[in-house]
Amino acid sequence: MIHTKYLSLFSALIILLSSTSFSKENVYLYNYMDKAPFVVNENKSIGLNYDFVTFLNQHSIKYTYQLITIPKQRALAQLVTQGALLWVNPNWVDDLHQDKYWWIKNLITDRELYISNDPALIYHGPQTFTDKIYVGVRGYNYENLTTLTQQKKLTRVDVTKEELVPIMLYKNRADIGIIGAQTYFYFHKQHPDITKNLFILENYQLNFFRSILISKAKKAVKEDIESWFRSEQGQAQWLIIKKKWLHDKIMLIPNEN
Repeated sequence: MIHTKYLSLFSALIILLSSTSFSKENVYLYNYMDKAPFVVNENKSIGLNYDFVTFLNQHSIKYTYQLITIPKQRALAQLVTQGALLWVNPNWVDDLHQDKYWWIKNLITDRELYISNDPALIYHGPQTFTDKIYVGVRGYNYENLTTLTQQKKLTRVDVTKEELVPIMLYKNRADIGIIGAQTYFYFHKQHPDITKNLFILENYQLNFFRSILISKAKKAVKEDIESWFRSEQGQAQWLIIKKKWLHDKIMLIPNEN
């Protein structure tokens, strides 16, 4: 009888633990950036985003986080009721006062770079690019160059993703390229044969931080992710992610080849 009693208690505990593990709520982490180091190979789940989600799921006892790549506007529509959007800035989502969404702020340092295949080109403001061709990503808005482009004093060529910007310059299909620093420095590690022929223009500084935006309806998700960042294990894992994927001196380096 005693053995049967303990066996019954043990079985009940197993069932309870099993039901608890299967009751975790799914939370979508939206991503709209198809670029390294955040997404290196979507089919093989390689990139910063995938490591981040893996570590979060190891930590969380409440949620199962799922990475979903969709356009930004679709993600923002979903965020009315659920989920989080990775690696954005309040300026990009009309939330300057940071009251439309919950935020876990200033996690990744980044910078917009102007790069060129002309070593003699020196940046003295947007007028530097008059009568030149610049390459950017389709759908991206480069406010600093909008006026020149509208006045037909600057020609814009679009590519589908940022990793193609240095390649276009390398092939002499444009004079200037616009690319995020984290993406450029990751590309530099993979293709030094290309970047050795390119130059970061000095005198242009547009630094920014990437943060996590979370639905106002999901404060508990914010608290869960923050608990990972605060935990000893989370701090160690975040350091692993940064060392593996990120350049750590973006704001300190005006020019690097």
